[in-house]
Amino acid sequence: MSVVIRFQVTMMQPTPVHEHSLAVIIRLLNLFPGVHAADAMVCDEESVHIRFRCNSFDSLGLIQRCATTSNAGRFFVVEADFRSRYDTEGTDMWFFMDIESEWNEDGTPRRSEIFGVFLARVLKTSGLLSPEESHQIQEAWNAEPL
Repeated sequence: MSVVIRFQVTMMQPTPVHEHSLAVIIRLLNLFPGVHAADAMVCDEESVHIRFRCNSFDSLGLIQRCATTSNAGRFFVVEADFRSRYDTEGTDMWFFMDIESEWNEDGTPRRSEIFGVFLARVLKTSGLLSPEESHQIQEAWNAEPL
């Protein structure tokens, strides 16, 4: 049995601030062992899609915990059958996140940035990100560094 999933996406032009935030989140995701090919796109004014490949259940568990704790949004696992025919690494699986990421006029962090704060904290605790850089990221998103 074959299942086809189609997505219709309307691309929005991200603001420079939002674009920078997404670049930081992608960089943080790529620091997790076994995670690579992470990217993100702004789909509309209130939604961001993040995707990444992962072959580490430990890393996936930590990322999922960050997503849940930050109330980031939906987390999808794409089975091996749905991978691109050009994907030659049989152990990797694609994962997608759909994060509501509304713009907050008062300067409070967006949900995507709150997700990034939790990523920075977990990476610091795991020794994969320096405490100084973790604090800098958290402060940039108006979070109290832990």
